[in-house]
Amino acid sequence: MTHTTRMKEKLPLLPLLSLSVAAFSTNLTELLPAGVMSQMGADLGESPARIGLMVSAYAIATSIAALPIITLTRSVPRKSLLQMVLFGFAIVNVVTAISSNFTLTIIARIFGGVLAGVMWPLMAGYAARLVTKENIGRAVAIALGGSTLSLALGLPLGSLLGSLLGWRASFGLLSLIALLLTVWIAWKMPSFPGERADERIPLAKVFVISGIPLIVMANFTTMLAHYMLYTYIEPLIETLHIYGGTSVALLIFGIGAVAGVLLTGKFVDRYLRLSALTSIVLTILVMLIISLFGTIPGVIHIALFLWGTAFGCSPVFQTAINKVADKARDVASSILTTMYNAGIFGGALLGGIILDEANILTLPWIVAILMGVSFVLIYSGHRTAFPRIRRDKQGL
Repeated sequence: MTHTTRMKEKLPLLPLLSLSVAAFSTNLTELLPAGVMSQMGADLGESPARIGLMVSAYAIATSIAALPIITLTRSVPRKSLLQMVLFGFAIVNVVTAISSNFTLTIIARIFGGVLAGVMWPLMAGYAARLVTKENIGRAVAIALGGSTLSLALGLPLGSLLGSLLGWRASFGLLSLIALLLTVWIAWKMPSFPGERADERIPLAKVFVISGIPLIVMANFTTMLAHYMLYTYIEPLIETLHIYGGTSVALLIFGIGAVAGVLLTGKFVDRYLRLSALTSIVLTILVMLIISLFGTIPGVIHIALFLWGTAFGCSPVFQTAINKVADKARDVASSILTTMYNAGIFGGALLGGIILDEANILTLPWIVAILMGVSFVLIYSGHRTAFPRIRRDKQGL
């Protein structure tokens, strides 16, 4: 397919945007307790640390559930599975909204994490099915753009919702959004069949499809690096005495993430390898700027914007794995989801361990080193995972 033909394909924007809204609300479901921690703690009679367990339990459940449940549901029609997951989110959030019992609430959160473990690979695979192979990157960037934005803006937005509506009404709103999405998808979303038994690639063989191990490892080291510092952005802001404090810093980071998502959607299909390498190099440069010049007024704000831009390019990994996995894309995406969440959890854990022994400004240097590992992995994947551009007879 030529570049002209690729650009002429009209993307199904409404289905893709509905997936993006689902991604945003799913991530906000995960992060909301952190934004309304004091309200939930006071209402449920629990300490902030116990409320924080709700975020951890959700994330761990997502990591554990993604691969086995996606594997077990390979034969289920994709539209039906997506509706069931969204309806499950509606129930989980209603239970959370009305519960006055901590145990019941955290059980609901665990079930929410399980649903999220199904949601992420399902959405990426759905987006890829909606378009031709030449436009997978654009489709995935739009569908998962909501996830990237919610990761960047989820905490301040959760806090804002809590202050305006209260924490119970905020979870109720997320439940309503899930219900509306369920109805919308039933009405407008194209349907795709599940995998037939004779088409399924055995799970063990999915792991070794050419390119997949390298993509998964590069994604893991990248997320490990990002979240090692992002988790502790508040003490970083306080140490550097950044004008406007954490709220302004997160806003700037979020605006950068929007720019990153837009740039990824525009270039990732034609320049997948270059997009991935550029985002890594940009992160390394940002870490050096923070370490060496972070106390200079205005410099840190530019650095945060550029870091957000690099972070917003994270759909390159989902694009890469959907391009190489083909018929096994749902299972391959679930492997990526598991390692993505492992990177988030590991980054927070490793960053905390390092902070116990060193200064916050040690973290950017370690992030830069880990990003160097990601660069090597991506650069070495020129044959399968992140192929070099090949030009056809028409010069493309």
